[in-house]
Amino acid sequence: MEKLPKCCNREMRPGLETVKFFEAHCDLCGDVVYVKKDKAARPQMLDD
Repeated sequence: MEKLPKCCNREMRPGLETVKFFEAHCDLCGDVVYVKKDKAARPQMLDD
């Protein structure tokens, strides 16, 4: 898992995770952010 961002001086809680993004939640203010992951180590085929 990537390093989680901070909000309200606390590390955010992880949420939904996809191939390219992961979600982080702040328990204090309720903000939700979507963080793009680093590129995958090997190419992956995606369906349309």
